[in-house]
Amino acid sequence: MFSSTPARCGARTRESIFSPAFPSRNLAVCGKEAVAKGIKAGELVKSVSAVCGGKGGGKPDSAMGGGTEVSKVDDALAAVDDLILSKLG
Repeated sequence: MFSSTPARCGARTRESIFSPAFPSRNLAVCGKEAVAKGIKAGELVKSVSAVCGGKGGGKPDSAMGGGTEVSKVDDALAAVDDLILSKLG
């Protein structure tokens, strides 16, 4: 699952066999152009991870997180586009 915008910012999530505590892993990477427009990877991951019952964060250009409610991953990713579009105005 991948979401991108013209500002070159993406969010990706997958199930992880490495951490039973956080079966949903979330990763976001934002390019310089996206960060300059106010889109921050840490904010994206924090938002997505919260929907999935977890937590996360990081730097403006890269961030990681996780959650325990894998069934909510699609809902969380659907919110990413809305969050990015609200930042771009």
